[in-house]
Amino acid sequence: METRQLAYFLAACQQQNHMLAAEELGIAPSTLSQNITDLEQELGLELFRLGQAGFYPTMEARALYQDFEHALRAIETASAYARRNGELHEIRVVSSLKFALGRLSKSAGLAARSLVRIHPEIFFDIEFALHDSGAGGHPSVADASADIVIEYGRANAREKGEVIATDAWFAVTGLRLPQYWRTNDLLDVLKRVPLALPRLPEEAITAATAFCRDRGLPLPLRLDEDIGGLPQLARSGDPFCLLVPQSILSSRLKQLRLSLIPLPKDLSTPIVARISCSHPAARDFVIRMRSVLARKEINNIYSPSVSLKQARYFQSLYEHGNMTLAARSLNVAQPALSFQLKNLERSVGTRLFERRRDGLSSNSVADRFAAVLQKADHHIDAAIRKANELTASQRHRITLGIVPLAERRGVLVEALKAAIAEWTALHDGVDLRIWEAPTETLHKWVNSGTVNLALVETVMPHSSRIDLNSRDPLGVVTTGDTLLLPPGVVAFARLAELPMLLPSREFGIRRLLDEAAGKAGIRLRVQAEVNSLMMAMAMIGDGDCATVMPYATVRKAVSDGEVQFHKLVDPEVWRKLCVIFPAERSLTEIERSFVRVFRRQLALHAGDRAVVQ
Repeated sequence: METRQLAYFLAACQQQNHMLAAEELGIAPSTLSQNITDLEQELGLELFRLGQAGFYPTMEARALYQDFEHALRAIETASAYARRNGELHEIRVVSSLKFALGRLSKSAGLAARSLVRIHPEIFFDIEFALHDSGAGGHPSVADASADIVIEYGRANAREKGEVIATDAWFAVTGLRLPQYWRTNDLLDVLKRVPLALPRLPEEAITAATAFCRDRGLPLPLRLDEDIGGLPQLARSGDPFCLLVPQSILSSRLKQLRLSLIPLPKDLSTPIVARISCSHPAARDFVIRMRSVLARKEINNIYSPSVSLKQARYFQSLYEHGNMTLAARSLNVAQPALSFQLKNLERSVGTRLFERRRDGLSSNSVADRFAAVLQKADHHIDAAIRKANELTASQRHRITLGIVPLAERRGVLVEALKAAIAEWTALHDGVDLRIWEAPTETLHKWVNSGTVNLALVETVMPHSSRIDLNSRDPLGVVTTGDTLLLPPGVVAFARLAELPMLLPSREFGIRRLLDEAAGKAGIRLRVQAEVNSLMMAMAMIGDGDCATVMPYATVRKAVSDGEVQFHKLVDPEVWRKLCVIFPAERSLTEIERSFVRVFRRQLALHAGDRAVVQ
């Protein structure tokens, strides 16, 4: 993946077809096509689909657009900021309005780029909603961290905000209608066709519904599709007429050969910006955005002078401060690394490092450059994570992470086996992969998109969770003939005396025990850290030491007389199982289905057997 490919991708998303995109970029159509193909293969996604009048961006392309645009703008900002003094500031711009490759989102990006020379120390983090407004994890007008909020004006809003545009409305239809009909003629036609509204904020829905009622038009049907579904509607051949605000429309509509009819001006919705940031750049942004919206629509075209390879090489040099170490970590030859550094410094326009005998010393320019590059990294990583999630959905693949299991016949294993059997019968053809790892690793995998969801014992920040309603007591596990403990419960304080085999803090059980020990004011007597549960079970066989496990894990071994289970008391310590997934997204339907099935099977197999009194 390279910045050049991302710039080509953004242009292709905005133009009516690839031929015009190539012309605007000043490259051959075959070059654009090859770069798009390479990007699709790397991401494992179909980014463009062939329609009647050329290629149009898929839902997957629209999902990745904002992060890729942010990354290119961060790299562009980094070069300008590196040459100027001043502390880096971020101004967060959020909007509950749906991202749709339309005029509004384009104008926000263009406004931010136009201010790079004036305010190079400012990075505008712009986020339009990808899903329904107000949904968890997506931009909301109530977002307390936002410096600028862009939304439809609300009559009952305490802060009215500044009007940056008045959103006119259009009828978008596959019917061949004259462009300049008189209002009465148009309304007469609209009375005889099925009207519909795409997914929009409630303020827009209310305004459009009131307009239809006042004009004697049929009340529009509310679709579960957003404006991005227009290509599918256009190809279906079914009669349709969408009522759509101008801000989410794009010049790409010409490609779909649809009629775009302006509606009477009494249906219009003000778009307002509310500023809660004192930095003058915030007001400059709103002024620029208003100016861009007032002009003819133009595309947001990038021509990056810094490549992702150069950025990656720079970050390694910045981290190691040594050419040899950086080259080794990147697995490249030193001359190649040195060559790329010289090219990067030429692009930035100044030196980034001071060469010394003992290595490289970054200067203040490099410090500033690195600070903004971190933002580019963040958005590239976010895009790759989304691509992995979309790929899993497209290919009908789910990767489930689970904590290590100690035996083949425990409650958790039995429930998982039954859930997999039931779920795969319901979802024939879906590829399910199960990866085992400690809790801490599972959290990292979830946040990076390596696994779709994970079954864990403790929950860390930055992850969403679903409680499985599973409570399982922890207890000391010993061999059946050991003299370490008499049968029955054991006070938690005894763990300070007993020689224990415990997993490292990567494991959720160890975290639970350490937390309880801290509250009890004792220090666990850990004879050895053993990260294999099967090995821990084998090592307690001599009767010289013990371990701690949930009762459900060793229930069968207890009933067979192989081990004894001594429930911890004063205090009791319980393992609570949860399914975690990335906080920035919601579960897909097939993921939700797996959680439902597993939760039910876990309850059926546990019953009252998992609880020891």
